[in-house]
Amino acid sequence: MAARTLRMTRREVSALFPGDPRTRYDDAMLGWSLAFHASYFAFVAEVLPGWLFGPLGVVLFLRYFNRWHEALHSDQRGASRWHPARALLVVVSPVYLGRAQLEELHVMHHREEGSEADPDREMMDCGPLRSALLCLVQPELMAWWYLRRRGLDPRLAVEMLTHAATWSALMWLGGLRGFVAYNLVVRIGNALAWLVFAWLVHQPWLYGHVEPPEFPRPLRWLWIALVGRENYLGVRFHFLHHLFTAVPDRRLPALARRLHPPAAESAPGGLRRVPGARDRDRPGSGGRRGRRRSPELRRATWAGAATEITHVGGMTRLILEAIAEGTIAAAGNRDPTSIALAVSAEDGTPITDVDIADIRIDAMIVGVGGVPVRIAGVTPGRLPGRTSRRSCRCERRPGSPADMCSPSQSPTGRGAGSR
Repeated sequence: MAARTLRMTRREVSALFPGDPRTRYDDAMLGWSLAFHASYFAFVAEVLPGWLFGPLGVVLFLRYFNRWHEALHSDQRGASRWHPARALLVVVSPVYLGRAQLEELHVMHHREEGSEADPDREMMDCGPLRSALLCLVQPELMAWWYLRRRGLDPRLAVEMLTHAATWSALMWLGGLRGFVAYNLVVRIGNALAWLVFAWLVHQPWLYGHVEPPEFPRPLRWLWIALVGRENYLGVRFHFLHHLFTAVPDRRLPALARRLHPPAAESAPGGLRRVPGARDRDRPGSGGRRGRRRSPELRRATWAGAATEITHVGGMTRLILEAIAEGTIAAAGNRDPTSIALAVSAEDGTPITDVDIADIRIDAMIVGVGGVPVRIAGVTPGRLPGRTSRRSCRCERRPGSPADMCSPSQSPTGRGAGSR
């Protein structure tokens, strides 16, 4: 069986699926924010009953949240430097970061997904109950995370004081009744949004699949009716969203069809046989690398990584150049670095038994005397099929000049993906 690969470059994806202008989502975000505040004022004026404000307010908040998320990933070119939507936020807590800081944290999540530098990691790497509890205090959690690392500059202090004053004014206007209702609605809405985008979408049954499973039909219909079809597609195809963040949610199904065609149409071009391939690299030959058949390369590379994909005896080999930042090939240096892999079989089943024998690390940039590189260990990652954290180690022989060590990895005999 031929291996299937992601057959499009990022430039091709951008040309076929261009991002929407930010104003498209800023305008919608402003509309949903105004609708939410109007419903709260109607509740305070006793025009809107509490039993209706509760579910209506949650739905309006979720739709506002989704438009903000889309605006963040949209095409920023040509967008005005100021838009009322960016000032009229729904303030969830008296301790609430500025808009720019909240957007920066989300960009960090995409860049550092699953690592210790991911601000969403605490909400992702736990069970649903703990995640739900953390999502309830997400505003305070993010404020603490950000301020501890970046500090409080004067501009952010003014913006946070403005948010605190706005929240206090809304509480004063609504009295005790408004205080209870407003905080219940925004906390539930915000917690639901983050439980979905931080926990649910990164679960193994959904994340890591180019063509993810459909949700049960009643849930799908209810989801679309309450928060919209684009949000449903963004949740279902969240893995593709991480790979191609600028592609609008509504275009993700079409992108998935381009990247994951039917098997009969998917024989990739440009695959070549590795000269001198040995029998032990073939499935069923008794070698350690022949334990699985017909692996699939689920995803190719992130931007900036160079790959060589070969097809040998029914097996897929991916050679990936991965820069190990912060690793200095200096005398006595034993600081570990790590490279993450996501491995799956052709049917999408995660492969979890990747070990040292399946990975080779080579130094790409060396100085006089060479750089001995060894793999210190392979540990399971957060998702099935992904191995990460402290997976390789670079050392410089004493007496050799300092240089940067950039390991390249060559997992053989299995489908492998980079991150």
